[in-house]
Amino acid sequence: MDVLTVDFDRVIQARSDVARRTVLAALSEAGFRVDRVQGAVIEARKGSALIFCVGLSVTVTEDNGLSRIHVHLADRQMSPLRLKNAHAQYAAAFADIQQRLDSDLLGIDPSLVVAELPPVSIHPERQPTAGDQFRDLVNLIPGSSGSAVRRVFHTEPGLWVVCSENRAYLTADQAQMCLAVASIAIADPAALKPPLSHQVATLTPVLRQAIREAKPPAGRVDIPIETKSAADFLYKQAIIRERLAVREIHTCRDCGYEWIVNPDYRKRLADKAMMVAVGNALSSVLATTHPFLYAGRLMNAQMLKPATACKRCEGTETDISLAAICPNCRTIRADAVLTRCRHKDCGHDFLASAKGESLWAKNEAVMPNIGVAAESSGETRDNPGLETSDNALPGWYPDPAGHYQIRWFDNDWTSWVANGANIESDPLAY
Repeated sequence: MDVLTVDFDRVIQARSDVARRTVLAALSEAGFRVDRVQGAVIEARKGSALIFCVGLSVTVTEDNGLSRIHVHLADRQMSPLRLKNAHAQYAAAFADIQQRLDSDLLGIDPSLVVAELPPVSIHPERQPTAGDQFRDLVNLIPGSSGSAVRRVFHTEPGLWVVCSENRAYLTADQAQMCLAVASIAIADPAALKPPLSHQVATLTPVLRQAIREAKPPAGRVDIPIETKSAADFLYKQAIIRERLAVREIHTCRDCGYEWIVNPDYRKRLADKAMMVAVGNALSSVLATTHPFLYAGRLMNAQMLKPATACKRCEGTETDISLAAICPNCRTIRADAVLTRCRHKDCGHDFLASAKGESLWAKNEAVMPNIGVAAESSGETRDNPGLETSDNALPGWYPDPAGHYQIRWFDNDWTSWVANGANIESDPLAY
């Protein structure tokens, strides 16, 4: 969770690909480790997550030959902050990063208007608990290996999307897919028409931050009314890709070589290796419940992750974009937005698989404010007060056991419960 944050924007006269390369070069010179480059999104961090760590997320979009660069800076420190001391340290670090970025951006656009860094925002309510620290440690495990561990410990929450009177629930995978589609679509200026492109560009940093800040069982993001159709567009594109054979195109940042990766195959290899690693780790630490020790042992498993080095120059830094296999002509389509297959005379209609789907049609589930007490209505475990459990969307409902105000329902009753604003884990005893 980001306790100290600051956001700022820069607009330069340059193509978005030039702006992204400039930002990456500036981050490298500043000693940042780039964790991910996916389409328009760059994520990086610098420092020790246990002592002092600066996280940075950059979204680069292009409009009429101008590149808009949105920068989000935050502490990524997993230990609780002493705000009085940490504020000054992080404020100085944020200012230094801004100056470095501005210096490099001025090199490609001397007319850049440089504004002062906004004040650092403080969010004391986000101070990490012991559970948050453990989840953050697990989240440091990269790639498919990290996903396997996060599934074991249920650390990937879903996301409620709220727009005016409408609300919809996205699973963790759907939320991540919507973000991936948005990141790739806005990286290609020709992929979307200007109104939709602007709306998706507005949604991308908001969605990314909401996913990062979400706590189990689910987070929440409130979006502007003008981006409502864009959110539905991202959901439909995510649904289309969910129903296709998905591939990743990895591009080496050093030599430009491209290769195809099957993320499902990599996940299976990593999951198998992770199960062995988890078994070994847990068997050696059953005598303790200290989360740092568990995570420390589990993080060693990342060495079992299949190699993804460039086959041409063995570079390890890559940019990743999504691709899909056309079910008709079997070609790999790297289009940022899937509408119709452009291969020869194929013309397969990708949109047909999402016909009738709408993000905002999923707004019938209960989503009370956690801080508002849910009224008990005498439900039992066999009668949770839902019309049919098969049709009920994930959400907060009155606790059937009556021990708490509300309990999270997701196809079945989960361990997540709440009284007031406090979320706890308490499995339901049958």
